[in-house]
Amino acid sequence: MSVSPFPVSAPGLTGLAPGHIAVSSLMMVLASRLALFAIFQVLIAGALAVAGVPAPWHSSAGWWPIAATLTNVVSLAILWSSTRTAGAPLRAVFGWSGGVAQDDLPLLAGILLLTGPVALIPNLVLANVLFGHSDAALAMLVQPIPTWAAMIGLIAFPVTVALAELPACYGFVLPRLQEAWSDRWTALYVVVAGHAAQHVTLPLIFDVPFIAWRLLMFLPLAFLLGVAIQRRRPVLPYLMVAHGLLDAGAAYLVLEASRGVARGSSVRTPRSTASHQAGGSLQRRGLESGAAPRDNGSSRNLLDLQLAVGWCLWMRLSRSRSRCRQISSRVRTCRSWA
Repeated sequence: MSVSPFPVSAPGLTGLAPGHIAVSSLMMVLASRLALFAIFQVLIAGALAVAGVPAPWHSSAGWWPIAATLTNVVSLAILWSSTRTAGAPLRAVFGWSGGVAQDDLPLLAGILLLTGPVALIPNLVLANVLFGHSDAALAMLVQPIPTWAAMIGLIAFPVTVALAELPACYGFVLPRLQEAWSDRWTALYVVVAGHAAQHVTLPLIFDVPFIAWRLLMFLPLAFLLGVAIQRRRPVLPYLMVAHGLLDAGAAYLVLEASRGVARGSSVRTPRSTASHQAGGSLQRRGLESGAAPRDNGSSRNLLDLQLAVGWCLWMRLSRSRSRCRQISSRVRTCRSWA
């Protein structure tokens, strides 16, 4: 059983027995993101309705990068309050201990190499099984919003999600549940399930295949991250960065869809634009608006970046300085071409 970074006599978060955080409190932290995603989408839908946007609830689904950013800010506030009450600094949930030990490098490199495929393959396979084509699922997730909002989402969403999501699940809740139950695997399964389930409301679309897709596509990645962090807590900060990079790709797709609609709006008549916004199913509306990207280039670029990071870690592990210099030289050459 790993040692929790929080003192066992933490005041304010005590449960039935002195010196232990109540399991109910930990479950509330774990479930808070699931609820907050839905709450902020409701607020966004209300704002869109006040602004006179047709079908405000359907339109609010496209604003999920903003809803997620607001949720991440609240999650960080919850973590700050919880750690302060427990008498520990906020950085305790980030797992930072000054760097990764030499013995941890193989695990970190392997996880970084696997993160991209484990995130993307279930996504595409499940989308094809549930929808018949991955573009249909992606069109429901990636919808155009105002370009300024998409730009905010591209910058704020990856940064805040990297700081909030994994630390909340695996930096705060997991070690405390493990301590409370004295069972590392049960605690891991519960946290992994909670981590995957929170994506059901990001965005909240009342469509059974979409809900199943959002739930199941994250289970393999959540389990991989949970096992890695449970075994070697110092890898958490580096996985936070990788997580932010993955989500930056999704935010970028929203920006591209928003730009495409903004470019095409000048050739639409007012009647066709209103019909487009108000009519049809959410899936059909997303496909007609160009919300589905024409390719997965950004996802491939992020996967290439993760593979490069993992490869460099292996080079560092093997202490092959000549190869590292060769890689650095090639990177400088690519930068000069860019």
